[in-house]
Amino acid sequence: MVQFRMLNTPVLVMYLCFSFLPLLTGQQQGEYPTLSNFDQVTSSQIYEEQIAYSLAEEPFGSAYASWSEAWVKHIYSTPCDQNPLAITTENRNDPDQEGPVFFLAGTLGGTIERTATISADQGIFFPVLNYVATYPCPYAGFKPAPGQSLKDFLMRKAMEMVDQGTLISVTLDDRRITDLLPYRVTTDLFYFNALPELICLDACVTGELQPALADGYWIMLRPLSPGRHKLQYKASYPKVGWVMDVMYLLNVE
Repeated sequence: MVQFRMLNTPVLVMYLCFSFLPLLTGQQQGEYPTLSNFDQVTSSQIYEEQIAYSLAEEPFGSAYASWSEAWVKHIYSTPCDQNPLAITTENRNDPDQEGPVFFLAGTLGGTIERTATISADQGIFFPVLNYVATYPCPYAGFKPAPGQSLKDFLMRKAMEMVDQGTLISVTLDDRRITDLLPYRVTTDLFYFNALPELICLDACVTGELQPALADGYWIMLRPLSPGRHKLQYKASYPKVGWVMDVMYLLNVE
């Protein structure tokens, strides 16, 4: 997907959670730039309690890269009138989701507040900042260079976008995840089928099986205790004037 898909910009669509939007395994290791200028949080808000699974834990039996692909497939199978990435101006309840993990999403830009009802035994997965590069796309010259693999081409596109991100933060009930750098994950090349109508989000959607690759900062929260919780995550792309600020009011049952 290439378009400011700020999914999760002709630019590519970024998903933020941005999160761009597919479930296989595979994770590319790379050298990532150090992010700076994170939002400041008072010391009373910072706790060492672990609220998210580490990448090494493989939550619910799958690696973070697999959950990243699953998130993309979930988003690309959600109709435009229900897709959180397409709904950016009103507070809407996220539909119930079955399975061990509940997927949250960001916006294509701007500030929004949402609510969701989640089971006390479900993990919560979302991209803080991500980009999904899909292929083919209707843009002149959008193709691998001679001798370049499709995987390398898409990976470079996705990583170039995420590299520009800054000011990313995640806060749950005033508890801050203080270091998000370890949560950067790049998927392997994978294939997905998107609903044809999702051209509303991504000009590269074909409605048929097509390849993609996603990169970004992803979080899998551990199951929450019953009751109400407040989750906020933010990200920005200063070079293009893009800012996302998402607040979720979570009802855990």
